[in-house]
Amino acid sequence: IHLFNLHLGLFERERQRQLRRFFDSHPLVGLHHRTPIIVGGDFNDHWGSLGKKILSPVGFRSRARRVRTFPAYAPVSSLDAVYVRGDIRIRHCYVSKLKVAKQASDHLPLFAELEVR
Repeated sequence: IHLFNLHLGLFERERQRQLRRFFDSHPLVGLHHRTPIIVGGDFNDHWGSLGKKILSPVGFRSRARRVRTFPAYAPVSSLDAVYVRGDIRIRHCYVSKLKVAKQASDHLPLFAELEVR
């Protein structure tokens, strides 16, 4: 299992460039298409377009319904996400409802339950 945490830029072209650079880099290049890979983090994807445009074409999947994580005190945007590729699936994604989670960061922590096949 390979796990990567990303924090992408604020501008759409910058995020697209960063993801393409990531996909072309070691160690991702050369991994078998069935190798379980998890990519999560702050994608700053306000419009939810990165999945369809950049991640899906290279085999990554996420939950169909996005989870709101920002701002922590009253989340309205789904900036954070988890994507998987290979013999792994996302069973469930959710955010913490604990008060301390709203105090620890400007984003709520995103949790993912995964199943490796």
